Amino acid sequence: MKRYGITFPVQPQAVDEVREILSNYPTPQTRIGDDAALLATTVFMWNATVVRVIDVDGPLERIMAHLSADPAIRATEASLNPYLVEPRALDRPDAAKAFFQRAMMRPVMHRETLAGLLPAGPAHDRVRVAVRYPVQAGRGAEVAELLGIAGALPVRADRRTALASTTVLHHGDLIVRFAEVVGDLQTAQQHLGRVVSRAPNAAQLTDLLAPGTDLTTPDGFQDFFRDHQLTVVADRRAKEAVQ
Repeated sequence: MKRYGITFPVQPQAVDEVREILSNYPTPQTRIGDDAALLATTVFMWNATVVRVIDVDGPLERIMAHLSADPAIRATEASLNPYLVEPRALDRPDAAKAFFQRAMMRPVMHRETLAGLLPAGPAHDRVRVAVRYPVQAGRGAEVAELLGIAGALPVRADRRTALASTTVLHHGDLIVRFAEVVGDLQTAQQHLGRVVSRAPNAAQLTDLLAPGTDLTTPDGFQDFFRDHQLTVVADRRAKEAVQ
């Protein structure tokens, strides 16, 4: 499984219309041939910014081409166009490719927990959340670099946790940490707060964020998580992802 993020801005006065469209879009065919599948799609919003997180098996280009060719998905995407800051022409392959190149978020780090260290329960019970780092203007690349370093640090391979996976995605000054939680969100949030606040570069990271943000203590992380959590607009899982 690989995880990707796509982001694009919408017109501030059209946030409600965009949320309505994205919360009701049709579920596409998730299996594409024998070697590719769209496992999950979760759509978030932060003010007038859309963040779409997708989990896939197989080549991303093939999956995106499949989605672009789906009539129902094309109709949904076309209905978004009047509300976007930069309209798209997804019916033209060159224009669709250019849009995805602009909108694609760079994965900074990704971790998955071994199934044996997670609480018992079906995969479809997992909660998917995302939080935005309030980056100071122009400091996104520095924040991404620090989070990438923290993500590369070793972790105990025998510690049980409710955090099934975590991914940091980067696009300019937009830095989003996505997490998939098994069971109680608060328990996983507290665990993540302990991990983040104990990171060697927590103070350095805090200095690159908006004044008042403190990632050096678990309580500071909880305040950060509460104030900067993205709104879930839609969450779809394929059968392959929940078995």
